[in-house]
Formats: sequence, C-alpha cells, structure tokens
Amino acid sequence: KELLSLNIGWFFIDQAEELAGRNRQGADSLRDLALENYFRSLVLCEETGDKATVPEILINIGQTLDEQAEAFAGSDRRRSDSLRGSALGYYSRSLRISEETGDKSSIAFALVRIGSIYLGRNEIPKALGFAKKAYAIAKESGYTFKFKDAGELLDKIYVRQENYRLARKYYGE
Repeated sequence: KELLSLNIGWFFIDQAEELAGRNRQGADSLRDLALENYFRSLVLCEETGDKATVPEILINIGQTLDEQAEAFAGSDRRRSDSLRGSALGYYSRSLRISEETGDKSSIAFALVRIGSIYLGRNEIPKALGFAKKAYAIAKESGYTFKFKDAGELLDKIYVRQENYRLARKYYGE
C-alpha cells in the first residue's frame, strides 16, 4: 500500500511538472495530491515499521514543498520562505533516519537537498558544508547519480562565490 501511494505521488508530480508553465493553479493542485499520497505512504511505512522507505518519502515531501516554494517565490515571499523551511525540516528528518539506518545513498541525497536550501537562502558556508559532505559520501560509495547532484551543487556554490576555478572542477561531474 505504501509503495502504491508513493507511486501515485510520483504520478501527480510528473503531471504537475508538465502543467507548471501553463497553469500554476492546476500544478499546485496536483502537488497537493502528490503530498496527500506521500503522507499516506509515510503513515503506512511508520505503522509497518518500514524504516528503509521513510527517507525517500520524506525527500519527496521536501522536494514537493520546495517546488511549491519556487512557484511562490516571485509573488508571495513569506509563503515561499515558509514552504522552504518546511522542506528543510523534511530533508533533515530524512537525513537523521538515513544516518540511523546507514543508507549512504539517502544520506547523500538529503545532504544535497539541504545544501540547495541553504544556497537558495544565500547561506553559502552552510550550503558548501552540506555539499562537500554529500560529494564525499557519494564518491566514496560509488553512487553516480548522487555524485553528479553533489558536483552540480558544488559548481553552483563556487559560481556564486565567483571561484570559477573550483566551479569548473565540479561542472559536469
């Protein structure tokens, strides 16, 4: 049941992404449906003791809230900031559980997402710390996809710092 709700959540997110540029209100409604399914999946996982799936669900909730925050960034800064704060909370919870279970892939992914939130807030030292940790874990563990995400985040951070030599090092990794 929890995986069905999780997959339905992904379906709504895919639909929201396709609709986002044309119909923000429709995309927001689809994101809300995705969140409903993610929360349903989270409850089922917690009830059954499925700790392995919980971090992924928490990341999906965080990403959905982060996407909602982006949609409001230009029109309602307070709401956008609130949604990003909530996303950060879900990413942090995912990180905590992933560290408890030793799931390096989920740890790296949560670190990248947390670093991205801090970059968006222009808290560069925090963003850099999370990005470097994610990069090291992903590289050490051989998680190519997470390694690429961490490298892209490091690239963005170094560009923001105008450190183009280091940005180039991580560009395209």
